[in-house]
Amino acid sequence: MELNKKWVLWYHSIKDNSWKKSSYTKFFTFSNLIDYSIFEETVQTNHLQNGMFFLMREGIFPNWEDPDNSEGCCISFKIPGQTIKEEFCKILLHCITEDILIDPDNHEELNGFSVAPKKEFNIAKLWMRNKQGKYTDLMKEVSPCLLEKDCMIKDNIVEK
Repeated sequence: MELNKKWVLWYHSIKDNSWKKSSYTKFFTFSNLIDYSIFEETVQTNHLQNGMFFLMREGIFPNWEDPDNSEGCCISFKIPGQTIKEEFCKILLHCITEDILIDPDNHEELNGFSVAPKKEFNIAKLWMRNKQGKYTDLMKEVSPCLLEKDCMIKDNIVEK
């Protein structure tokens, strides 16, 4: 099955303090569900615990300055270290198949999904094109990690 849009998974080293475009690496591109199956079979927990990964719609760069991100926000939540691979892959699949928003006509509101490791957990973010007041009116509950009480919405602030 072909996806509506291609999605690009970017990698950024946790040891790299530079946030220039050159510090990101295109890691994987999803065009169809076969790509997803290959990725799911290949990715290991230790990969996700030792790097930052950014799944973005093709053409959107994973920083706040990108024009598609600058007026939006991020919905942040924690994923426990022991379930990172399962939760990451589940949420990634819902993103690339445009099945994470309640209203399928709003699928363009989601720009991406990222994960960054911490000691005992991972910080995950859903990158939204526009600012959101209450994300539960917009998002499906595809993961126990996405419960309203455990999430925080932060507007992207771009200095001009």
